[in-house]
Amino acid sequence: MKTLDSMSNGLGLGVAWQQGADYARNSIALLQPAVWYDWRYDSAPDDPRYLPMAFSLQDNAYSRAAMVQAQTDKRLWLLGNEPDAGITYTEPAQAAEFTRLWATEVGGLWAGCGVMIWPVTWRPEMNWMTWLDAFMAAGGAVGSHWHIHIYGVAVPDWYAQVSAFRAWAQTNDVDRPIVVSETAANWAYAPYNVTLLDEIAHRLVIDPALHAVLWYSVHDWFAAWTTTDLRAEDGALTELGQRFVELGKLSKMRQLWLPIVHG
Repeated sequence: MKTLDSMSNGLGLGVAWQQGADYARNSIALLQPAVWYDWRYDSAPDDPRYLPMAFSLQDNAYSRAAMVQAQTDKRLWLLGNEPDAGITYTEPAQAAEFTRLWATEVGGLWAGCGVMIWPVTWRPEMNWMTWLDAFMAAGGAVGSHWHIHIYGVAVPDWYAQVSAFRAWAQTNDVDRPIVVSETAANWAYAPYNVTLLDEIAHRLVIDPALHAVLWYSVHDWFAAWTTTDLRAEDGALTELGQRFVELGKLSKMRQLWLPIVHG
């Protein structure tokens, strides 16, 4: 089975698990992402592009069950969903203890910790760097990759968030390939999101350590960020979805596109 390391860099996406397996299969066939996931692991499809996810960094029944499956499912696992913020907040020491357990029991390919990269200037309580510093101080294990979420930034600033995270990782001697497992201009109109997709595709081509960027999402199940949808309510591709497909094809023709990007 292919792992993320054996795939070319590319655009990925998320499919809300509430929409069902048929919707996911249809969306994957339509959009042809490089990688994808649906925020859970327990019905993981037989698709080498699928990234199983254990969203909790807490040592609970769900995470333990995911760990058991991960011992035989050798795809790259996404471990942790915004432990630094919101309803999935986890104390850094608790998260550190669980990642050590995962590293001991599972090993293999896994990406942590799914922190939320928000502009700190307007949400100071959601400071990913402070959380990760505490996580590392508590002896948190680091996997083969990092995965992060990026929201709330303008197109010219998007890659600066990737660079800021990489700088933190280098300072702490834990530099790893990066997967941006969720991103979108959730506050902006659809045409702005098209521009953001173009910027992301550009960065994927020129930055080999940026392994994949997964768009949130095919269709926002919560109907809160409809301007970020790749598929409309009737299932047809939106303008943004059409651009996603076009950019995916371009990334597969990497050697042809590089002169354009650098020109």
